[in-house]
Amino acid sequence: MAVEAGATDRRLESLSRVLTSGPWIVVALIVLPTMVRTVADPDLWGHTRFGLDMLATHTLPSGDPYSFTQDIPWINHEWLSELVMGGAYRAAGPIGLVVLKAALVATFFALMAGAYASASPLVTGPALFLVAWGTAYVTSTLRPQLWTLIGVALICRLLMTAPRPWWLLALPTLFVVWVNMHGGWIVGAGLLVVWTGVQICRRGAPRGLIASVAVLSALATLVNPYGWQMWAFLATTVRMSRDIAEWRPLLTLPVLDWMPWLLVVIGVSVCAFSKPRPPIERIAMTAMLAYAALRVARTAPLCVVAAVLLMRPTVVASKFNVPLTFDLPSRSALRGLAVALLAVAVISGAVMTRLARCIPIAGDWSPDLVAGHALIGAQVRGKMVTWFDWGEYTLWHLGRGLRVSMDGRRETIYSDTVLERHFALYEGTPEGLAYLQRLDADYVWLPASKTRTRDWLAAHGYRVDVSTPQSFVAVRADRPSISPHDGPVSACFPGS
Repeated sequence: MAVEAGATDRRLESLSRVLTSGPWIVVALIVLPTMVRTVADPDLWGHTRFGLDMLATHTLPSGDPYSFTQDIPWINHEWLSELVMGGAYRAAGPIGLVVLKAALVATFFALMAGAYASASPLVTGPALFLVAWGTAYVTSTLRPQLWTLIGVALICRLLMTAPRPWWLLALPTLFVVWVNMHGGWIVGAGLLVVWTGVQICRRGAPRGLIASVAVLSALATLVNPYGWQMWAFLATTVRMSRDIAEWRPLLTLPVLDWMPWLLVVIGVSVCAFSKPRPPIERIAMTAMLAYAALRVARTAPLCVVAAVLLMRPTVVASKFNVPLTFDLPSRSALRGLAVALLAVAVISGAVMTRLARCIPIAGDWSPDLVAGHALIGAQVRGKMVTWFDWGEYTLWHLGRGLRVSMDGRRETIYSDTVLERHFALYEGTPEGLAYLQRLDADYVWLPASKTRTRDWLAAHGYRVDVSTPQSFVAVRADRPSISPHDGPVSACFPGS
């Protein structure tokens, strides 16, 4: 009887240890639906379509079949991300994309949480909350940028340890994968350059190993389908000023968008004067990203990720890193906690199931789905002048039978001249309207606010077949008419 009683007590104690982790379990059950929740962005159609094309042809496209104004070679620096997205979609449709996104976000947060595994919840909780807040706009969508979040987390965790011979394989391998996933590998390269520059000047440092790792990592970035041309492409497109919202200076955005960056800057400043003081290379790496984020908002999430990881030793040495202790709950309390956790788990599972069924198409950028369905129903062919946020939606649904004038690839396949002419066209300036006349498009699909362009079209051989509060579709007089769509529309990706 004593043995049975002892075994029962041990089981209760084990169950107690599990259930007293209830707050963390509840947090996990709340966070999981946010990992599953996926919203569409303007490039989701293109990324998935290009991946499906590669799966179908077993090759990278040598030219672009979707645009009739492309005037520079297509260096698809995200080809491997798109291949993975195409595979996920072919395997399970939109749900496959949701699962892929959830897996990438979960991997990222596992890397972040793993770095703080031994810390108190009083430290881990705020650190992970700051990361979740600072990266929310990236982790809410399925974009190649997710691979860069993972890449920055990996390289920071590696560079926090002393150099090891196995780095000769690990870091170059990381860059081989990263360079084919997303152009954000240059952020990782910048971190490695700063780290190498400081480390190699230290007395007694293994300079040969450090230099070898840096050189091999640089050479690894040439292992891509375009070789050195990938470097040339990024050198001409990645710059501090681009006419894209995400590339604007951080402080031009709403306060809530740059508040995580500000908290990081304050936190790093405090750490720099605390004990143990972070090594100079970690402060320099964080400062580099903080400055880059100030100039280009898109790098702000990477600054938050790097700072939370690189400042970890100082953070966990603070007075806030104290363990939380709990008294052993009674049996009735354990039962109540178990029932409560089960209820939260059921609700969380139901929410995740519902969220996985739809990738919502919403936001100021979203295409006019009523007009889009009218175009799809008419199966239009030829050339269409498009609003750049709607180009990839159009090429997904109307394929190679209709070519667009502009889409989200912007600098990837269009020169600055083409971009400027399109902006003039959208605004209806004399130069823009002259460009529109030269394009001789069969269709023009633009926001309803572009009234000057609409009026010019109506006076120059086009008729407006579709008009909604959001957009209009002008059709050249010699083309068949398009009937307005009056049925239901799907607001879930792909929107058909």
